[in-house]
Amino acid sequence: MAPALLVTKPAPFKKLPKVSGSTIQPFVGALYEDRQGILWIGTPEALIRRDYKTGRITAYRTGGPEVGSDVVSICEDRSGNLWVGTYGQGLHRFDRRTGRQAIYTTLPSGTYTFRAQGATRGGPWSEPGVALCIENLPPWWDTWW
Repeated sequence: MAPALLVTKPAPFKKLPKVSGSTIQPFVGALYEDRQGILWIGTPEALIRRDYKTGRITAYRTGGPEVGSDVVSICEDRSGNLWVGTYGQGLHRFDRRTGRQAIYTTLPSGTYTFRAQGATRGGPWSEPGVALCIENLPPWWDTWW
């Protein structure tokens, strides 16, 4: 039997990229590559956007270590919004076009369906809107026993 050959791409980076003027800690809690090939890196203080085509690195604050906002999960919905799960700061909906975040905190553990509709000024509401199923897990200290 011939030996197996494993071919991989080179690692995209060897250490967490430095964002100029930032004090972001070099801990990675989540990684996500979106449909456009942008790498999103979750850290204790920020969501970092790494664009390989332009080489540009941008950090979006999620709170900071004093409020326990570690980014632990990142996913993308069909509309291209990023959903960012954090410890201490709840669920963030991040609009990559504007850089704005909607933050949903103090949500008890359970399974939820987040529904949203939109309208332009004076225009009709979108029907039926969009829905996102979310499972909010309890904190680790509530699952010990």
